[in-house]
Amino acid sequence: MQVFRFRIAALALALAFGLLACSDDGPAASGDQLSPEEAEVMLEALVEAGGFGLGAVGFTGSPPAGVAASTQFDISETMSCPEGGSIDVEGSISVDEAQEALQWTLTQTHRNCQVSSSSDGSAWLFDGSPSVVSSFNMTFSETAFSMQGSEEGGIAWESGGRSGTCPISVSYDFSGTENTLTGTISGTVCGNDISLSETVDI
Repeated sequence: MQVFRFRIAALALALAFGLLACSDDGPAASGDQLSPEEAEVMLEALVEAGGFGLGAVGFTGSPPAGVAASTQFDISETMSCPEGGSIDVEGSISVDEAQEALQWTLTQTHRNCQVSSSSDGSAWLFDGSPSVVSSFNMTFSETAFSMQGSEEGGIAWESGGRSGTCPISVSYDFSGTENTLTGTISGTVCGNDISLSETVDI
């Protein structure tokens, strides 16, 4: 399996969640409320911290040492966050090179995870329950891939002297090549409805 397949998939998701377009409607979050713009920055920070399962495959797509090309393996890891704290990652990943497919179901729980958003430099801390469950399915060939999945749960956050619990319920559907990503994201983030269709050069 060529490494670029996983790298492109990871980059695609990072780009996708960094491009969320939010509106003002949706279920209420608890604690301090985030505006659509703040919710977008928070989600970017989550991705930068290694959230949404991206870090669990290491961005390089290499299964753990000794894992065969077609197999399922359990994940139980603690990932370090960029500026302190960690993320507990539990679940399973299925890699089938013969069928050219990858699947995972991962639960991520943040533990005093600290990161600064690259878009505006704001500092974020993610901690404790609730957690986020990431479900992901990808099929691929030598030059192209398609992927579908969802992120369900929530995150406890602190930033700029404010804090709250932010519900997340998002589904996505993308396809692409080494050069182009096309897809849709829909759902709710931090009490804001989202709906996005985007084509991105990568």
